[in-house]
Amino acid sequence: MRSILVFSFFAFLLSSCMKEPATISDGSQTEDPDDSSSVPVLDPLLSEAWHFNNTGQNTFSAESGEAGEDSSVLSAQNQGYNGSGVRIAIADNGTETTHEDLKSNELEGEHRNYSTSNSSLWRGSLPVVSQTNPENAHGTAVAGLAAAAGMNGLGSRGTGYGAKFAAFKILGFSETTYSSALAKQIDVHDGNFDIFNFSFGTNGCQFFENTPSLFDAIDLGTTQLRSGKGVAYIKSSGNEYLMYRQFCSLNLADLSGTAGNTNFDMNMSHPGYIVVGAINAQGIKASYSTPGSGLWVSAPGGEDGDENPAMITTDLSSCNRGFSRTTSISNNFEKGWDALNRKCNYTSNMNGTSSAAPVLSGITALIMQANPLLTIRDIKHILASTSDKADYSLSDILEHPLGSTYELAGHDYDLKWTSNAAGYKFSNWYGFGRVNALEAVLMASTYNFSIGEYESTIHPITKKSYYDSGLIDLEIPDEDSNGTSTTLNVLHNFFIESVQVEFNSNHSLPSDVGLSLISPLGTESRLLLINSNIYAVSFPENSLFLTNAFYGESSLGTWTLKVVDGKSGDTGSVTHWSLRINGHRIEGDGSSPLPPTQLTHSSTFAQSNQTPLFSFTPSTSNDVVRYELSIGTTSGGQEILKWASIGLSHAGLLVDQLELDVSETYFINIRAIDAQENASSVLISSWQVLP
Repeated sequence: MRSILVFSFFAFLLSSCMKEPATISDGSQTEDPDDSSSVPVLDPLLSEAWHFNNTGQNTFSAESGEAGEDSSVLSAQNQGYNGSGVRIAIADNGTETTHEDLKSNELEGEHRNYSTSNSSLWRGSLPVVSQTNPENAHGTAVAGLAAAAGMNGLGSRGTGYGAKFAAFKILGFSETTYSSALAKQIDVHDGNFDIFNFSFGTNGCQFFENTPSLFDAIDLGTTQLRSGKGVAYIKSSGNEYLMYRQFCSLNLADLSGTAGNTNFDMNMSHPGYIVVGAINAQGIKASYSTPGSGLWVSAPGGEDGDENPAMITTDLSSCNRGFSRTTSISNNFEKGWDALNRKCNYTSNMNGTSSAAPVLSGITALIMQANPLLTIRDIKHILASTSDKADYSLSDILEHPLGSTYELAGHDYDLKWTSNAAGYKFSNWYGFGRVNALEAVLMASTYNFSIGEYESTIHPITKKSYYDSGLIDLEIPDEDSNGTSTTLNVLHNFFIESVQVEFNSNHSLPSDVGLSLISPLGTESRLLLINSNIYAVSFPENSLFLTNAFYGESSLGTWTLKVVDGKSGDTGSVTHWSLRINGHRIEGDGSSPLPPTQLTHSSTFAQSNQTPLFSFTPSTSNDVVRYELSIGTTSGGQEILKWASIGLSHAGLLVDQLELDVSETYFINIRAIDAQENASSVLISSWQVLP
């Protein structure tokens, strides 16, 4: 089944609490209605935006946050960065572009509305917001977190408040065909923008196969858009840390849960997405945030907004629609009773990875402003290098979210943090950590890391990995913590930027199965965790999983895939897997390319001045720059013709103007040469000269 993206709304939990009027923490003064000479308030709700500067405020909820647990956004903006000159596309369920705190930053005429089947009307149409339920305020809240105006006496501000935005309505309507949905998803990845924010995803309790044409669109955007520097596709990881299966509309009577994973949605297995998880005001993973090896970083997303702080942002204007409304059963701020929200134009209940994504989008705008020459790979490197190791511990073992009955004796469900051989710390809960805006812009402004040309260990035409097990039948022991293992030897010496695994198995219950990938340097990454309870009776063909845990390591050497079955009963085998390394070549790469194969020609030939016509199958290494040939009277010898380049030709070849002896046996020798002048082993075949 191909994946058609559907919107997964953030948790919106309602209760009642009281809140005292906010205080101002950005150095501005409040307006005294009895003093006409007072200074107007500057962003009066900024003091409640704990992700800017966490002072332990409660953001109108019952409990307070933990002082210092923030993303240093205010500190970065105080350095003079606000995202000016950067263009952000907000793809969501519609946005009130005329909102008092958004309209000055809208890219008028560049919005889109995909609710029509007429593609000529998509671009330039207003992203109209439906009025039927509170969740239709989602796109307006997302836009505010990234790009609400700042220093204007209204609301809070966006993390990239100097950036401009266009809103795309891509959610909130029904699709009639798969092809229509796909066409819109491809188009929504294209355009004259620097950042694309995607605060939506799939339902989280079943597999969604990757879509090749969507992958092509992401490839184009990350290599060609933004004048060839590549755009930032920032994607919510999802809100399915624990997803009740009845909410997937697959079986309403099923009250069990699913332990979510970013790798369930295989479209997120494209390294072009910057997948972001959510952190709360206490500085730990938000209760809902979907984990997985596909995460890059985490950003503030908040909790429910009633018991614990959520996010403060823009809401649909007026008190009869949106999240904040007079009929709310939440806090006084949401009801419009608080002096700071009399018109109900703002909400304190926005949360989810839907919030984390625009927070990161705005921070990415600060990074791009700090250094407009950065490629998207440079930006990812900066994020990986500067993010805070939130909730840090290398020793904590994570327990199964579905309870102890889902554990397997002798098997650790997952680790909170691991440290790889390149010195990067990675977590399936946090990626490389919580984004630190200040450290990111400071590194960007003095950036000197030389990131090499992007390469991948796949054939440029067939797109198949050079490292492939072929068909195998490797039994997975039932309910056995030792599992089974299979290896592939990688000859490319890359600085790893990401790793993808293509996996096939005939196991009858994929939810039992856990997958771990172990690098040649001993780092382990959990791609799938055991006993997820995902809805599936088989693995999709060529299931694709992504991990970022090996960032910065060398790819050279033996990689191990470990497969564990976490429950008894259903069984199966690994039938195939392949490994794709994405990154750039390490300076001084000493690895040799794979040799060409299958050299074919006549075994006898009645010419003494030329070779028989010959062909060979090219090397499967993607770093070959030419082939060389020699001819000799002994195997591997070169007495007749020393090594000479034949370029990249490999079919219908011959060498003439030779002086060969009748009845003598001669050898053709072929080898591959890579960009570092490393030679492969020699492919050899002989023929005899007939009278």
